[in-house]
Amino acid sequence: MTEDEDAESRFQCPGESYTISRADHLARLAAYYPDCGGCPRRHETGTLSPRARERLDQSHAAQRSAGVLHPEGVGGIAWNEFTPELTRAWARAFGLTLRDHATQGDDAAGPRVLLASDGRQLSPEFVAAGAEGLRWAGCRVIDLGAATAPCLAVSVARLPADGGLLVANPRGALASVGLKFWSDGGRPLSAGRGLETIARRLEQGLDRPVRVAPAARRDSIAAEYFGHLQPSFHGLRPLNLWLETTCGPFTALVEQLLSPTACQLIVGRVAQDKTAAHLRIQVDADGEGCRVFDEKGREATPAELVRLLGASLRSEGADTREEVALPNEVPSAMSREDFWQAMRDSRAPLGAGAEGRYWFAGDPPVPDALAVLAHLLAYLSESDAPFSERIARVNA
Repeated sequence: MTEDEDAESRFQCPGESYTISRADHLARLAAYYPDCGGCPRRHETGTLSPRARERLDQSHAAQRSAGVLHPEGVGGIAWNEFTPELTRAWARAFGLTLRDHATQGDDAAGPRVLLASDGRQLSPEFVAAGAEGLRWAGCRVIDLGAATAPCLAVSVARLPADGGLLVANPRGALASVGLKFWSDGGRPLSAGRGLETIARRLEQGLDRPVRVAPAARRDSIAAEYFGHLQPSFHGLRPLNLWLETTCGPFTALVEQLLSPTACQLIVGRVAQDKTAAHLRIQVDADGEGCRVFDEKGREATPAELVRLLGASLRSEGADTREEVALPNEVPSAMSREDFWQAMRDSRAPLGAGAEGRYWFAGDPPVPDALAVLAHLLAYLSESDAPFSERIARVNA
C-alpha cells in the first residue's frame, strides 16, 4: 500500500487528534456517532445498506438542524451552512407534519402543498430537493415558480392547500438560502410554535408513509393574489418610484402593475441627486417587510405609515371604525405566527409588526410590502402635495 493509499484509508473524526481505520469509521457511522454529522467524509458509507444510509442522512440532518433554525424559518449560507440535503430533510419533516393535520386532502391523496421560490439562480437545486422531500412524505406538490411570501400565503388560503413552502433568502445576504413554512389558512409557522413541531418531527426520525410519491405539477395563481390590488394602480398621477429590493418576484409584480400607468420605476441603488423620486421604498428579500422614505430622503416611522395606510383605506371606502393597530398597541416583537393569530382575533384593518412588516386584514391576514406600496401610490395620487406634506398632514 502506497503512502497516499494509506492516508486515504485513514479517517479523522472532527475535533479528534488521532486517525481511525475505515472499519472503525463505518462502525461509528452505524452506531450514529455524534461527530459523524459534521464530518466531510460522512457520505463514505461503504457496504452499509440503503436503509441504513437513509437513516444516517436523517440523523445527520437532525444534528445540524439547530444551527440553521431561525425565528421565522431555517437557512444559512448556501451549500456551506444550508444544503439541498438539509432542504430535503426539512421538507420531509414538514410534509409528515402536514399529513398529521391535513384538512384539504385525504389519506389516499395526501396533503396538497404549494412550493415557490424567489427565482434566484441558486434556487433550482434547493427547490428540487424541497419537492423531492415533500413527495417522499406523500404530499401532492404544486410548483408556483417564482413568488413572494405574501403571494404564497394568500394562495395557500385561497386554493386552498394544506401548506406552503418557500425557498428564498430569509437573511437577505447574497449567498443565503432558506425555507419558510405555512400551514392551512395561510398561517406562517414561527419559532416557539409551528417551527418547533417540524423540528421535533425531524429529530424523531422520518418513516416514509407511502411507497409511490404523488406527482408534482406546475401552476400560476399570482393574478388571483394581486388582482385586488390592481384598482389601486389605476388613475395614478405620474410618479417616480424608487424601488430597492433583492426580491425578483416583487420587482416583476411592480413592473407589471405599473406598466399601464405614467409612473416611472427606478430599480436599484442610484445617487439620490440623479433622479427625483416622489417615493422610495426598500423591500426585504421575501416581499413581506419594507421601509419607506419621502422625497427628501427621510424615513417614515411605523406609526406614520400606519396612519397613512389607515387614511388610504378610509379614502377607498373601507370600514375603519375599529382602531388601527399602532406599533405601541400591538407588540411589534411578536412572531409572524402570533401576529397572524392576533390579526385574526381582532377587528383591526391593519397593524405594524416586527422588521417593517405591515399586516392587512383579510383571509388570510398577511404582511405585504406590495399592498403598502399600492395604498401609498393611490394616496399620493389624490393631490399634487409631496409625500412629506402628506405625512405632516396625517400627523397633525
